[in-house]
Amino acid sequence: SSYCRTFHKLEQQHATKKKTRTAEATVMAATIAAAAATSGVVATTAAATMSVNDEDLNVTPKTTTTEVSFPSKDGSFRLYGDLTLPVTTSSSSTKKVPAVLFLSGSGPIDRYGNVPGFFTGFRLETHRRFAQQFSCNMAVLSYDKRGVGKSTGSTRNQRGRVLYDTAGADDLVEDAVQAVLFLANHPQIDASKLVVMGHSEGAILLPWVWRQANQVLEQQQKQPIKGCIFLSGIGEDIYTAMALQRERVLEEVQDEPGLQGWVLRKAVTKQKLDKQYNDLMEKIFDDPKTKDMDAIPMYCGMVKLNAKWFRTHKEYKAQEDLVHVTCDCLAITGQKDIQVRASLCEQSETFLKKAKSVEHHEPENL
Repeated sequence: SSYCRTFHKLEQQHATKKKTRTAEATVMAATIAAAAATSGVVATTAAATMSVNDEDLNVTPKTTTTEVSFPSKDGSFRLYGDLTLPVTTSSSSTKKVPAVLFLSGSGPIDRYGNVPGFFTGFRLETHRRFAQQFSCNMAVLSYDKRGVGKSTGSTRNQRGRVLYDTAGADDLVEDAVQAVLFLANHPQIDASKLVVMGHSEGAILLPWVWRQANQVLEQQQKQPIKGCIFLSGIGEDIYTAMALQRERVLEEVQDEPGLQGWVLRKAVTKQKLDKQYNDLMEKIFDDPKTKDMDAIPMYCGMVKLNAKWFRTHKEYKAQEDLVHVTCDCLAITGQKDIQVRASLCEQSETFLKKAKSVEHHEPENL
C-alpha cells in the first residue's frame, strides 16, 4: 500500500509540473484513427502533433451523447456506457459513421476515465477528452468496467464489488468483445469501420480482444475490426510493467529533494518493494490457503485482492498474440511514461509482423 501511495503521488507530481499539459497523444490518436477508419490507410501526422491547454480540450464539438447498455457474455448483468455521435447522425438518419471503442487501463475505471471513490478515487476525464477529439466525424463508445459505475448487475454495491474483485483478464476481454458486437450491430454505426483503442492494460489485451471479436464477427458475417490503436502498452505484459514501475519508483525516490526525499528513501527501498511483490505472488500462486481463491481477503478482510486477474494475466502472452493482428495499427507511448517502455513502441513493426500497416510515435514530452 505504501508503494501504491508513493507511486500515485509521483504520478500527480509529474502531471502538475507544468500548467500547460501536452495533448500530443490525444490529437495524434484522434487524427490517425479518423484516417484509418475512413480510408483504411494510416497517414503520417507530424502536422497534427501539437500542444494545447486544458481549456482547449474542454471545447465541446457538435455531438450528442447517449447512455447505452449491452449484456455480458453470459447475460447475468449489463455493462453501461456512453455512446457519443456527431450531431449529423440522428436516430432517424440513414447515414452511418465509423466508430472507436475505448478500452480502459487497469483498475476500477468508469466510462469517463475516472476512478470512483471518496478516499482512493481520482478524476482524469481521459475518455471524455478522447470522445471530444474523435466524435466530430466518428462515434465513440466508452463503458464502465464490470463492477464499476452502473455495470454492477444490481443496485447493491456488494454485487458490484464481487464482479470487480473476481474479474480476470479473460472476463475483461469478453466484455470488450460484447462492446465490439454492440457497435457492429448498431443501426447508426458503419460496421466495416470499427477501430478499437486500448490504453495501458487495454493495449496489452487488445490483440486478444481483436482475435476473439473477429471470430464472432465472422460468424455473424460482418467485417473484421478495421484498426487497432495501442496507447502506452504495446509489447508489455502486466508483470514486466510492474517490474518497470518498481524501478521507476526507486529512481524517483532517489531524486526527491529535501526532508520529504529523505523520508521516502527510508520508507521505500528495493528490498521492501521486492519483498512486498514476492509476498503477493506467494499468496496468489503458492499459499495452500489462498492459491485457489479468485479474491483473497487482505487487511483483516477489509479489502479483496483480485488473484484471478493476476493469474489470467500470467497465462497471457501478449507479444505472441500481436503477431496475429492483420489490421491497420497505430502505437503511441510517451518517452516520459513512467509505467511502460517507449522502447517497445519503437519495435511495433517487429511485434506486428502481419499487420496491414503499422505506425508508431514516441512523443518526447509525454
